[in-house]
Amino acid sequence: KAKVKANKAFIKIRKCETLVFFMNLTPCRSMILNDLTKEYQVFLFDFDGLLADTEHVHFEAFKELLKRWKYDLDWQFRDYVNAAHFSTTGLKDTILKKFPDLEEKVGPWKEWYSKKNAIYIELLGKGVQLLPGAKELLDHLKEANIKRAVVTHSPKNLVDIIKAQHECLQSIPNWYTRELYTK
Repeated sequence: KAKVKANKAFIKIRKCETLVFFMNLTPCRSMILNDLTKEYQVFLFDFDGLLADTEHVHFEAFKELLKRWKYDLDWQFRDYVNAAHFSTTGLKDTILKKFPDLEEKVGPWKEWYSKKNAIYIELLGKGVQLLPGAKELLDHLKEANIKRAVVTHSPKNLVDIIKAQHECLQSIPNWYTRELYTK
């Protein structure tokens, strides 16, 4: 029974991801939004890659870090996604395969990953785009007075940087960042 409920919840989340993704592509957006808000009373969102386009910022941070060390990461964004999202060590392994002397010259992954994060924070301050359809969906949910929250593994300090850039994100009343849970 629990597995069926979990699967239904997952399907609902996937529907929401699909809705955000296709929001700018469909001519009947308002009809979809109205139907959706009649069907659901609460919306839970992931943040990175669903509402905020942080993946491009991570990619640019890696490219910038490597550039500072005189390495040219000549990837397209899809190359980054393929390396980063299909294995827990995929990005590290793929970068080290491309630049075999990297760890020897600049230190272990853990050290330079923290340097990448510093660049990531710099880039966040320059502005992060919302994904297509996210603003319209969030504005509609606010107008319809629908309960909504964000549950993310991102730390609060980084989420707050992006929230400050977009009024529609500030309208979400409940935010659960990694500091609020342990498992």
